[in-house]
Amino acid sequence: MSINLKRFKLTFIEKFPNSALSSVLLMEPDDMTEEEFLAKARTWLFILETKKG
Repeated sequence: MSINLKRFKLTFIEKFPNSALSSVLLMEPDDMTEEEFLAKARTWLFILETKKG
């Protein structure tokens, strides 16, 4: 099964344009498998936590 991230990416970038994660999300494909999404979500959360602290 494929997950479409286009709406998520656009919404996140619109709400948090200066976030380090915004530039990372722009480089990600709009569609990925569930496995890819879960693997990348872990990295995205790490980026958010690192910038927050």
